[in-house]
Amino acid sequence: MLMKKLCWTLLFVSVTLCSCVPPPRNTGVEPDHASVTEMETRMFDQINRVRQKSGLRSLQHSARLRELARSQSRDMAKHHYLAHVDSQGRDLQARFAAARLENWRTIGENVARSMGYDHNDEVMVKGWLNSKHHRDNIMNGEFESTGMGVIQGADGIYYATQIFMRAAR
Repeated sequence: MLMKKLCWTLLFVSVTLCSCVPPPRNTGVEPDHASVTEMETRMFDQINRVRQKSGLRSLQHSARLRELARSQSRDMAKHHYLAHVDSQGRDLQARFAAARLENWRTIGENVARSMGYDHNDEVMVKGWLNSKHHRDNIMNGEFESTGMGVIQGADGIYYATQIFMRAAR
């Protein structure tokens, strides 16, 4: 049963919090052996397959958005939190400005963390798809590009950030 493998999965979007059962102390579950880059690729592909099935165009990969997403995931892992505001108090718009990403019209973000599953990336995407606000970001036809950033913390927890963007014209 899935609940036996559950260590913890928490998802946030804007002010919406979705949480699952907290992890037991010792699960005996081996960590995910995929590299974080492989996880990012699989998550990106999963998101685009869902969009295509719904008649939406695929999101284009953006290396700049990926680096910004990785930075947020790295900060969350280092400081043991899950939020859209980083440890310096910057929201997504402020992080865009700090990264000098100014040519945008619409931006969005999904964040998640997970551990204890055979495929943590699939669990996080499934969580996003089962959350109305996360799914709204994924299925937003205005978004054209995305960056996925996954970092594994020292405690074994995977942190994921997906940033969406539509460029200004």
